Amino acid sequence: MSVYPCSRHGQRAPGKLASVYWAWFLADGERRAYRERLCIPCYAQFVVAIGIEAVEQPDHCPICHTEVGRDADPIFATVYRPGAEPEETMWNTCGVCAVSARAPIVEGGIPLEDRTRGTLGEGPRPLTQGSSTAAWADLGIVPRER
Repeated sequence: MSVYPCSRHGQRAPGKLASVYWAWFLADGERRAYRERLCIPCYAQFVVAIGIEAVEQPDHCPICHTEVGRDADPIFATVYRPGAEPEETMWNTCGVCAVSARAPIVEGGIPLEDRTRGTLGEGPRPLTQGSSTAAWADLGIVPRER
């Protein structure tokens, strides 16, 4: 039995669950993100089925199959399946289908902090050349010399 319940039906299931990290942007540019833990049947029904459509026809909504064009309202996901490398995907959904696809994610998922905002109201800082090394150095962590 899984340690955690499936985010979709709330029951513990046999085996390990997949973790799916979802993100999208609202019309005002605000980012929303959620984490779901999904059992194998829920993962297959929701993520795999729609994901196949998203890959086969990237210019069409994977749910209603209409050409998206300017009505694109994408949903991004990073999937962690037990024993597999992480996978990133994007569903190029239309505005109407995005709302219906996001509803179960919002209902059963765990909301995540908006990582585009800094702490104490500072906001995100743009990365500059070498800032990654400088950020680690600020923590007292320096790369080993070879």
